[in-house]
Amino acid sequence: ATRDIPLSSIIALEQLNGPVVWLSKVTPKESIQVPYLSVTHPAQMGRNVLGRPIRYADRIYTHGIGVHSYSRLVYELDGQYAAFRTQYAIDTTESDGRYADVTVRILLDGRVVHEQAHFKAGMLSPVVKIPLKGASTLTLEVDYGQTMDVQDRFNWIEPALLRK
Repeated sequence: ATRDIPLSSIIALEQLNGPVVWLSKVTPKESIQVPYLSVTHPAQMGRNVLGRPIRYADRIYTHGIGVHSYSRLVYELDGQYAAFRTQYAIDTTESDGRYADVTVRILLDGRVVHEQAHFKAGMLSPVVKIPLKGASTLTLEVDYGQTMDVQDRFNWIEPALLRK
């Protein structure tokens, strides 16, 4: 059936079974969080690690994954994806993040294909797009930085597998 909807009431469109598969909707093969001391912060799909909306500056993101250092998420790839795309930022929901410092890594089959050391609050990464040709696993890793795990609440923003 056809329905008329005022354009002003539409805030987003998402094509189901389309060219983008949001990683926050995919169950990882492995989800590891190793606290520096004793407080664990498991990965949160579609939310920041505190269970709140993912945001950077004034923008709220519907799709993302909230983690805390040290975190490793491993996804199995089945050959139907051409690329992986994401951005990332430190979450400053509860603090200014002035002590946050992490090393961000993206690995394909255990090989580092993207690394950013000393990533800090107040920074939004550029869009990272990685070809997946022939890869069987994708790993997203957030490691401790200079301040151990202090304020290391990290958001993978709109991480997506792109179909061929």
